[in-house]
Amino acid sequence: MQLIENIIAIIVVLSITYLYRKKQQRQQQRDDRSTLNKQTNNENEPIEMIQAKQEFIDRYSNSYGYDNTIDTIRNEQFSQLNGTVPTDHLGDCVYLDHTASTLYSKTQLQRVMEELQKSMFSNPHSQNPIGLNTTEQIELARGRILKYFNAPYKQYSVIFTSGCTDGLKKVGEYFPWKSSSTFYYSLDSHNSLVGIREYASEKGSSFQAIPSSYFKKSGNSDNIISAIKNGQEKNNQQPNTFDLLAFPAQCNHNGSKYNLDLILKVKKQLKNVKILLDIASFVGTSTFDLTEYPVDFASLSFYKLFGYPTGLGALIVRNDCFDILEKVYFSGGTVNASLASERFHAFRENNSQKFEDGTVDYLGIVSLKHGFDILENLGMDNISKHTFSLIQYAKEQMSEMVHASGIPLVTIYTDNHYQSSLEQGGIINFNISGPSGQLLGFNEVEKLASLRNIFIRTGCFCNPGACHGYLGLSKKDIINHLDSGHVCWDDKDIIDGKLTGSLRVSVGYMSNFNDIYVCLKKYKRKYKKFLKFLKDTFLNNDYTLLKPINQSNVSDVMILSEINLYPVKSFGPCKVDSWEIGPSGLLFDREWTLVDQNGVYINQKKLPILSLITTRIDLQTRMLVLEAPEMSTLEIPLDYYPVSSMDLVQVCGDSISGLLYGKEDFDKLGINISEWMYKFTCKSCHLVRKSPDSHRISRLAFLSNQQQQQSNNSNSSSSSNQQQQQSQPQTCKTSNNKNEEISFSNESPFLLISQVSVDDLRERVVERNKETSSRSDWAWITNESFRANFVVTGGKPYQESNLTDFKIGSLSFRSIGHCNRCKMICINQAIGVEEREPLATLATYRRSQGKIVFGQHLQFLNGDDEKQNDKIIVSINSIITTSTIVNSE
Repeated sequence: MQLIENIIAIIVVLSITYLYRKKQQRQQQRDDRSTLNKQTNNENEPIEMIQAKQEFIDRYSNSYGYDNTIDTIRNEQFSQLNGTVPTDHLGDCVYLDHTASTLYSKTQLQRVMEELQKSMFSNPHSQNPIGLNTTEQIELARGRILKYFNAPYKQYSVIFTSGCTDGLKKVGEYFPWKSSSTFYYSLDSHNSLVGIREYASEKGSSFQAIPSSYFKKSGNSDNIISAIKNGQEKNNQQPNTFDLLAFPAQCNHNGSKYNLDLILKVKKQLKNVKILLDIASFVGTSTFDLTEYPVDFASLSFYKLFGYPTGLGALIVRNDCFDILEKVYFSGGTVNASLASERFHAFRENNSQKFEDGTVDYLGIVSLKHGFDILENLGMDNISKHTFSLIQYAKEQMSEMVHASGIPLVTIYTDNHYQSSLEQGGIINFNISGPSGQLLGFNEVEKLASLRNIFIRTGCFCNPGACHGYLGLSKKDIINHLDSGHVCWDDKDIIDGKLTGSLRVSVGYMSNFNDIYVCLKKYKRKYKKFLKFLKDTFLNNDYTLLKPINQSNVSDVMILSEINLYPVKSFGPCKVDSWEIGPSGLLFDREWTLVDQNGVYINQKKLPILSLITTRIDLQTRMLVLEAPEMSTLEIPLDYYPVSSMDLVQVCGDSISGLLYGKEDFDKLGINISEWMYKFTCKSCHLVRKSPDSHRISRLAFLSNQQQQQSNNSNSSSSSNQQQQQSQPQTCKTSNNKNEEISFSNESPFLLISQVSVDDLRERVVERNKETSSRSDWAWITNESFRANFVVTGGKPYQESNLTDFKIGSLSFRSIGHCNRCKMICINQAIGVEEREPLATLATYRRSQGKIVFGQHLQFLNGDDEKQNDKIIVSINSIITTSTIVNSE
């Protein structure tokens, strides 16, 4: 009996123990789930995302997250990224442009503000106690910088600059160039470094661009040594003559790191070669040690390290280099004495003060220690490991994105395999292709990303060598692009089938897994993760002219149903039943525009509220009539041209002579147009009218005429006519053909859209967003969203895309290209705010040569039969007739 009781007792104990342990296991699972939810900043995020994050953390447990504190850092220090604090237009966002400028932390700014509030600082040139204290703080900052970069004792000095560019410029300006000197630089350098060659050339020195591969692989560095030695022998270089070798520690284009051991080789073998290192891109996520790599000059910007302050950098100079620098200009703070009456001045002995012209940014300098505190608390080695884990994971995920056709979605521009943080920084540079290999414009990708609050960088990144090299662009291509109106920072991303730049994502010390997460599941659109955005938006989307949603009860006959002119660019339309065709499109269309205080034109992308200003042309009173909510009516005479001033207005790469309405005009007209604009927009802006003497040519119309002439020549049997045509080549600027002129329009004299195409697009938007919105939410997407001159009804959706030569009534027109679309169509014209549709939906199925397209650019050909009192008139209800239209099913 006792045995049975003992057995029962043992069973009870074991059962209780089992149940207790199961309870502990369940509690641990709940705790783990809670921890992961906290790390993802959202307890409602999908389990797949939580699991993916745990797999990532397991893989990078020794490198990611600063001992599991990254999400706490994000929540407490960068709440603006999580949408937990009000910002102008961000909310929950993904910021992946840290190479351009990283972010400042909450604690950093609080400490800066606290110090400025508790202390007093003044001009360090003042010798009162406050000025002397400021000077002391500046010197402490110099010491902090040298300590941070581990500079050897008494071997380096810090010169404060306005940024890395200013530091590079100073070296170029003060370097002792001679006719036998040579400026050697990496081909893949930032423009701020490449620009030094102009100083060298002006002094009669030569320059040589060296392939970046020679810098990055240790075995290739001997090629650089040999090139410099050969150059010195060729130039018969004298002992007191110096060459300058300049390169970045990290390529700002794609994050590829340079082999810094080259510095030691050059120092050992070439005594009269000075080394300039651009460390701006490098030091934000990597350690740089001046003891290990004793360069002669190093230049950086502090906002790239810790976000604040901007406009402040440092040039770190080896002290034994100051004697060779040739400074000419002197200013306040740089001299011990000077005479105003004759050429005499004596520079200061203090090297830093000698080269800092004027008063330095002392408040910014005082605040630097708080930024360094943040970085040193985390540890740069930890930052490097953290950021590399993110960028390596992102690169691997992007490389695995392949269309069903087998074509990779992403082309990554790199010279390594992202296997080591010694070779690669926190940057990925890439472009996107469609399923058939067609190029997608990088500018279009950026627009779509920004609609999802994902912020990346596009273009050439001021690094022409890397950009042109990876894209295979020749000098001829660059000249052709420039002649086509493409300049840095514009939106011309594909010209003649060739990309003009690329996309760049870069991470910073506060970036986390959520910024780049991708999952195959289609979650709600609030999860604005970068890799998921790529997959959802571009993977396996063929961008062909898909079959329209609704094709029932459609007529093949198209009729002109609306005529809209836009007298003031980006203002509301003036709707008419019939209108005169002038030399540059519809009469008065886009003849006026707004410019800011710098003469740059303002559109709805900059100021969406402009859509609320309605326009009307009153031909009876000869007035342009402007009206806006709660504003008095503004009437401007059509027959009056401003006399106050003339300026060039830049529109789409073209310079257009504009006449600005100023005080003299206001006095004559009795109205203050600028005051009216300011009262409504709360922005200082001015109305400009195109000069009647300005004759701007539409590139699309010009090219269309050229192609037509070439076609006519090829069909002609007269060789003399061909020779005569070839002997007098025309350019877009010298063309004298008819019907090529435009005013302030972007690209063409006329723009046409179809009502049924607008309806089809709106249906797609409704379908795509049905889980998060209702049909009525998208009712604002109308014809007015696309700002077309002509609207046609009838036909099938997108049938207008196949128009070539056609007639509206008896007026002959020619389609000269698709209209490339941007975020302008996302502006709700009824209330003047920017939405994320319809561009996001349009991008999934309407593309041509990588551009998002909707509508057709037109050129007027002739129409003498429609003249009324010697005026060519176009009218609504006119039938569209053509023999060259193809259904777009």
